[in-house]
Amino acid sequence: MLTALATTTAVCGALLLVFAGYLLWRRTGLSRRAAVFRCNFRRLSNCELMPAPPWSRHRLYAEWVHDVLVVHGRRGRGGGTFALAVRFPEGVVEPARRAITRTADAVALRLRLDDGSIVEVAALPADRGRLAGPYLAVAALDVDALRADQRRPFS
Repeated sequence: MLTALATTTAVCGALLLVFAGYLLWRRTGLSRRAAVFRCNFRRLSNCELMPAPPWSRHRLYAEWVHDVLVVHGRRGRGGGTFALAVRFPEGVVEPARRAITRTADAVALRLRLDDGSIVEVAALPADRGRLAGPYLAVAALDVDALRADQRRPFS
């Protein structure tokens, strides 16, 4: 009886480890693609008087496919992959404090979708170009980036 229980426990543990390894393999495979960047997003209301909702707490990855932002969420309940059909960006890439992690600074871009709603997508500063996607002009018009370029000495 004791050996059957130990065998069942060992088999269940092995299956759990294999499943966890598979999920880790899938997640790292997604994040290693060249056009994929780590992001966070939130839906904004059309009324400027209402406070902005908090950023999503889950780690998300996104990639641009033409003018559609494909967001890969966590697997399972409340996750999955969804597409945001973008009409045009609202403004330029701006700083977004504590949007990705609690310590790192981030940059954000507001996007108006085809249905008229507005979402704000944040990414790490190193992914500024990937965040802008097909709308590279909004990354070039970023005020902070222009100031940083002006402070650099000529070589």
